[in-house]
Amino acid sequence: MEAPRDSGALPRLAPHASGQAPEPVQVRYCSECGQPWPPEELAHFGDRLICSNCKIAFTQKLREGVVSAMTFTYAGFWIRFVAVPLDGVILFAVSVVVQLLFAPMLRSGRMDVMLMALGIEYLIGMLIGATYEGVFVSRFGATPGKMALDLKVVRPDGSPISLGRAVGRFREDRERDHSGDRLYHGGIRLSKAGAA
Repeated sequence: MEAPRDSGALPRLAPHASGQAPEPVQVRYCSECGQPWPPEELAHFGDRLICSNCKIAFTQKLREGVVSAMTFTYAGFWIRFVAVPLDGVILFAVSVVVQLLFAPMLRSGRMDVMLMALGIEYLIGMLIGATYEGVFVSRFGATPGKMALDLKVVRPDGSPISLGRAVGRFREDRERDHSGDRLYHGGIRLSKAGAA
């Protein structure tokens, strides 16, 4: 009798004993190092979740009074409203430099060249904005405007925002900027029907 040949196909998984799909694995993140862990392996300190690798250092910080196990204080509308123009000034200065680089193309008088220059300016502006938001929020927890007002962007469990999530926040903001059902300006979202 011949052994069955490997067809290169992936093996089929047997159905769960109850006939239903297995439960998805839950993951939570350590508030100190940001690494993913199963929830049962994290220690609770107030609203913070701490992994076994960070627990000793975190408890020492608690003893020294460096860290409090209190809940987060969320920034209100007006303080975030003030942070937006601070970031806007920085991004405006960068956009002026980009526009100056493309000014000769915009003055060329040829419609195809002018449209190409506008498209390239738009793409560069989006790239600069996404990089600005992504790098500052993922690396420092805040953009310079938020840092000036002592604000920080964190996930609900207190862990830092990843680069992908920070860029995703920027992308979501731009989509809201271009949607017709919301008024949006620089991080402050207002719905036509009321608060969003």
